[in-house]
Amino acid sequence: RSKCEITEISKKSVLLKVLETSSQEEPTSKKIMAFGAIKKRDRLEFAIEKAVELDAWEICVFDADHSERSRLNEDRLQTQIVSAFKQSGRFYLPKLVIKRSLDEILEQYKEHSIQMAYLGEEEAGTPNQLTDSENLLLVGPEGGFSKREAELAKSKRTQFITLGKNRLRAET
Repeated sequence: RSKCEITEISKKSVLLKVLETSSQEEPTSKKIMAFGAIKKRDRLEFAIEKAVELDAWEICVFDADHSERSRLNEDRLQTQIVSAFKQSGRFYLPKLVIKRSLDEILEQYKEHSIQMAYLGEEEAGTPNQLTDSENLLLVGPEGGFSKREAELAKSKRTQFITLGKNRLRAET
């Protein structure tokens, strides 16, 4: 990142003088957040904005079994990511990934440490500090994850977590 001063402007170019530069190394721990598609567009955009602010390396949106929305405007979501990226002062722009199902997400990120926020699991623990180099956090849509999705996740070494006893809004 550089701080510059404009020294000359013409019709076809702008000449800058670099005043100072700063750099940041790529993070060693990469957080990937995956959301089941949320019905209301503004709520999904809010969730994506918060994921950027929480330093997500990648943001995935997928159609869960209980998702009520299947059409996503990828360009609009990318614009939301860029806007939140600029606002938060981050050095790395998160990547947007859109998949058709949880199955595809679990296959793509099978080498990651996976945690799933799931209410139906009695043995669900609290979220661990993300210490592995690559972590995937799965959050379901308004209707939560289906039993089929939970069984699939369990077969992929997923750790089930709870976000508390209270029922949360989808974007929270």
